Amino acid sequence: MHISRELFYSGVAYCLTMLVLFPILYLVAGVDGEPRNFSECVYFSLVTATTTGYGDIAPQGSGRLIAGFQMLITMAYIAFVLPAAVSVTLRQSDT
Repeated sequence: MHISRELFYSGVAYCLTMLVLFPILYLVAGVDGEPRNFSECVYFSLVTATTTGYGDIAPQGSGRLIAGFQMLITMAYIAFVLPAAVSVTLRQSDT
């Protein structure tokens, strides 16, 4: 299956954002008032992006704002990219 270049790059950008940018923001701003290392911030970012929310790390202060923004980005990504991917797949199956 051939995906469009735009879909590929948007997926790479999304993954980098979730695995690098947001963990750095959580590391700098603090997630829950506890000192956290980068791997714990990556874990929290992935749990937040997938909306799993185990509850073992609960954001406080600016961490809540960052987590909310991350969830909005994830929902927007799913809302815009998933239909585009389905459209590409359907166009390829018609040919």
